[in-house]
Amino acid sequence: MSVRLPTARARGLSFRLKITLLAVIVAVVPVVAVGWLVSEVNRDALADANRQLIDAVIENLSTTASATIDDADTALVAIGGSLEDSEEARAAVVEAALDISTSVREIAIYDEEGVLITTLESVKPFVPPSLPATLPAGLRTDGVHTFGPVQFAGVETAGREPFVLRTYTITKARRYTVAGYIALRPIADRAISIGLQHLASGGHIVVVTPEGVAIADSLDEQVGATLGRDDVAMLSMFDPSVLASKSLYSTGDYRKANGTPMVGALRSIDKTPFTIAVEMPHDVVFHSIASVRRYVLVAVIVALIIAIAAGVILARRVTRPIKALVDYAGELAKRNFDGRVTIRARDELGVLGDALERAATDLQASDKVIHQELAIRNDMRRYLPSSMVDQIVARKHSLALGGARRDVTVLFADVVGFTPLAERESAETVVSLLNGLFTILTEIVFRHGGTVDKFVGDCVMAVWGASEDQPDHAHRAALAARDMLRWLEVGNEMWLEQFGFSIELAIGVNSGEAVVGNFGSETRMEYTAIGDVVNLAARLESIARPNQILTTAATRDRALAAGDTGFVSLGVRSIVGKAQPIELFEVRS
Repeated sequence: MSVRLPTARARGLSFRLKITLLAVIVAVVPVVAVGWLVSEVNRDALADANRQLIDAVIENLSTTASATIDDADTALVAIGGSLEDSEEARAAVVEAALDISTSVREIAIYDEEGVLITTLESVKPFVPPSLPATLPAGLRTDGVHTFGPVQFAGVETAGREPFVLRTYTITKARRYTVAGYIALRPIADRAISIGLQHLASGGHIVVVTPEGVAIADSLDEQVGATLGRDDVAMLSMFDPSVLASKSLYSTGDYRKANGTPMVGALRSIDKTPFTIAVEMPHDVVFHSIASVRRYVLVAVIVALIIAIAAGVILARRVTRPIKALVDYAGELAKRNFDGRVTIRARDELGVLGDALERAATDLQASDKVIHQELAIRNDMRRYLPSSMVDQIVARKHSLALGGARRDVTVLFADVVGFTPLAERESAETVVSLLNGLFTILTEIVFRHGGTVDKFVGDCVMAVWGASEDQPDHAHRAALAARDMLRWLEVGNEMWLEQFGFSIELAIGVNSGEAVVGNFGSETRMEYTAIGDVVNLAARLESIARPNQILTTAATRDRALAAGDTGFVSLGVRSIVGKAQPIELFEVRS
């Protein structure tokens, strides 16, 4: 019995590699996801903290600038009220006013035409002889107690100290304009202090005029210079009219001319035309993000190494019993049922191993049963045709006692002169001869679809159409009879050489209705055909000459229907046991 093994599939990823990859995914993906989430949360927190820091820096500087202007206004009001006092009284007021506002470096008095009358305080005189033409005309001709706008008054070249001009117009006996030249050094000092205290490395704070001139710089390098994109990139994003706005506020990310990414903000300073710009390098602001990402990368690498190691170990533990099970299944496929497989795992693989062992035991037992059944089949085929054996095994052929009428053809083949042969030769020789003869005759009967009914001494009885419907059963029997005589010619050559004598057969064939079935008892039965058709076939065999095949018109007519014309009439003859003579025919090849 052959076993057809399934065709091997095209191999993809091994199970061990799949387990390792699964372990890597399970270990690494969560670490990457958490790292990315922490990075994003940290980034948002840093961005918010950076905005708050910039706002605090700008607010601090704005407050410092406003306080400086307010102190100067207080001093100007006091000085303006003392202009028509005595010189001593006015000097005391000026001294007290300068104590209030230490940022006022120059005080000049102008008449109503804007022409310089005198200076009251001068560290290093640079006071112009007349008020700037950019001041509103009303300050020179109309109005009482009016403050002029804060204007950038230039930079003292030697000391690089910026000044702004603040005017106060007052009318007493005559109209005066008190002009104070206010040093912006406190604002610059404050910018430097904040930059050192609060801003990270690379941070920059600058206060600029609408024209872009730096009047304060945390780096203390560019005071008085006109700044460009290379210095503070955000300044180049707005024109002077926007920078002079009283409500300017802008934040954002941008790049300097050299490509360095920056984070910055702009805001106008209350009571001044100036703008504060604060900027910091993007990498510095989000430095911790890079650190988090490095930590995440290290964690991913560590998790990857651990996952690969764990995956390899787990894969080995899982695939080792699987490989043992696969090998064992291969042995079972080869029908090697004696081997056993030992799986020590207390899981489904262990259960599978036990199941395979039980299956091997069952298969081994089944295999024995199959071999026994095959042996029985082969034994039965010695007596019955294969088709009938298959019907009996499939339970399609009843083994109950009884029979049924069927149209059959019966053949008797007898050894001529057997009695003298048996007397002359030894029993062993006779048995060997008959066994060889009956083996060939049986094969010829089976080849033509017949059933060997029985062996009676030196005679064999065969039936066609008994176990299954065979419309051409007469033709089959005639062909079998011819083959018997043909084979006898070859067999005699062998027997002459082996035993020193030859065999001759007398064959009788008859067709008709018979009762076919199991006859006997429940414990011992025989499958055979009973009826006159059987008796007549036996009579024909008994009167046939050596190597002659006799048959009846019933067989001839049925064989002719199948196209068999090899029948020659021998005339009508009387047969023992038959009331009427019967026409006989000889079957010729």
